[in-house]
Amino acid sequence: MLVVWVVPLQIMLDLGKEQNWFTSSLITALAVIAAIGFLAFLIWELTEPEPIINLRVFRHRNFAIATATLCAVFGAFFGVNVIVPLWLQTGMGYTATWAGRVTDWGVSSRASWRP
Repeated sequence: MLVVWVVPLQIMLDLGKEQNWFTSSLITALAVIAAIGFLAFLIWELTEPEPIINLRVFRHRNFAIATATLCAVFGAFFGVNVIVPLWLQTGMGYTATWAGRVTDWGVSSRASWRP
């Protein structure tokens, strides 16, 4: 059931920009399949006595809050890593090479130490 909704979701996200998102019948169909598959996955996992992925752990408030916080923090961290080079190129006039060097975490600073 996990594959039934994750694969259409991934294909939808990969092809969305090329297909002009929800104006394309392919993207709409993939979104519907992913949504139905996700609901079927939730129902299956929550009603199964021995689930493969135990979603019942999210009923514990501390675990649910910690998981949501970790998702938000990692999303913000990786979002900054995507947005800063684009901002440097479009707003500050950097070339792609220099935007990459500026946002390169540690490799550029170690390059001066090489013999």
